[in-house]
Amino acid sequence: MKRTRAFTLIELLVVIAIIAILAAILFPVFARAKAQAKQAACVSNSKQNMLATLQYTTDYDEMAPISQYQLPWLGYPNGGTQGDRMLMQIIAPYMKSIDLWNSPGDPERNNRRDATAFTPSSSVPVANRPAQFEYNVGLKSDYGQNQQYFSVQGAFCTNPSAQLRSGAARMTQVRDPARTIYAITSIWDRTSNGRPFGGGAWVVDPPCRFMTGTIDTWPPSPPGCPSRWWWGGWNPGSPNSFNVFGGAWPWHHNLNAIVTMTDGSVRIMRMSQTTRGCNVQNSSSGLIFDIDQYMWDIDGQMNGALVN
Repeated sequence: MKRTRAFTLIELLVVIAIIAILAAILFPVFARAKAQAKQAACVSNSKQNMLATLQYTTDYDEMAPISQYQLPWLGYPNGGTQGDRMLMQIIAPYMKSIDLWNSPGDPERNNRRDATAFTPSSSVPVANRPAQFEYNVGLKSDYGQNQQYFSVQGAFCTNPSAQLRSGAARMTQVRDPARTIYAITSIWDRTSNGRPFGGGAWVVDPPCRFMTGTIDTWPPSPPGCPSRWWWGGWNPGSPNSFNVFGGAWPWHHNLNAIVTMTDGSVRIMRMSQTTRGCNVQNSSSGLIFDIDQYMWDIDGQMNGALVN
């Protein structure tokens, strides 16, 4: 009878060691490939959002879409008597799917985002609840508009009375569209230990505001609005806060953010690269020391008034 030879223990250990070594080599490669695929998809989504924005501006005399406005019976808050409509809903007719509002790099784009989105009020007519859903998803879009320059939100406005009123810049005001930031990947909130949660945010704040301490580069609030809405600026002194980067967020490998320029091009940048020409301080109080390098201002000039 022929004897069957089995593997020895040493041979089995050698095979297991080889498999472990191959796994150690290949798993990081697979992880990087997956991360790069998500980053590429995020770049594509950002590009589609901007193409929709540019189509909108062509139809509306080169005006940028406003970040948010109030409209009866649509959206949150106030149960459907005076709700909101926002940026992503405005450009939605130029897009194939609202799924493009979400970044594949955001781990909560489909689960907790939905759970924490505002629930439609029972007083909102059933026929308008799809708009409510669009509002909820658009509110937490992962691509935040550079709102202080492109669509400042006035607060506590009068004549007529409104909690907010948005202005809009003309795209023709932009001095250098290829190097002016229109939008960037964003975040909704973070836990006390810094973990992101809740999705993104539809608007973000720029890293700096003033030149030489008194010259305000942010456009003034719309007429009748004594103040503006903002995220509190960039706050590098609070590293675990949601607005450490003014609401912007690097969702991708090596802390990369996806940055959309006003000409429609998309760049992959570290957060530090987006602050060129600006000395970042808490509450965006640092000074712009080189307006030609600063990537957030639209025309390289004083847009606001002297601060008293």
